[in-house]
Amino acid sequence: LHIGRNPTALSLERYRNIPPGGGRFDLPEHLLPRCWREKKTGTTDVMGRMRWDEPSLTIRTEFYKPEKGRYLHPEHDRPITHLEAARLQSFPDDFEWCGTKIEVARQIGNAVPPTLARAIANHLKPYLTSENPPIPDCPLC
Repeated sequence: LHIGRNPTALSLERYRNIPPGGGRFDLPEHLLPRCWREKKTGTTDVMGRMRWDEPSLTIRTEFYKPEKGRYLHPEHDRPITHLEAARLQSFPDDFEWCGTKIEVARQIGNAVPPTLARAIANHLKPYLTSENPPIPDCPLC
C-alpha cells in the first residue's frame, strides 16, 4: 500500500517550501497558482504538512492529494501513502484492500477507524446482550 504519486517538478518545489504544520500560506508568491494568489483567506489546510507532535486531521478520500488538505508527510517532501493513511485510521498492516488505488483510497477515507468501531461496540454491548439492559441517564426523560 505504499502507493505514491509522481509529482511534477513544480509540485516538488511547493512541497519543499512547506514547513512542519505549514500550508499554502507559506509558499512564496511565484509558487502559488493563480487561484490561491487571488484567494488570500480560507482553505487553511490546503497543501498542509502534517506534524509528528499533533494528531492527524481527518483522513478523507483524496488524502493522496495535498492540494485537498493537510496530507504532506511530516518530514519527506511527498503526500502520505495509502499505507500511512490506513495506519492513521488504525487499520492493521495486514488488512486486505481490494480495488484500484482510487477505490482503496475511498475505502480508507470513508472508513470508521477500527479502534473507534471497537470502542463504540464495547460501549453498546451491555445494551444489546442483556435481557434487562441498563437505562442510560437521559437528559430528556
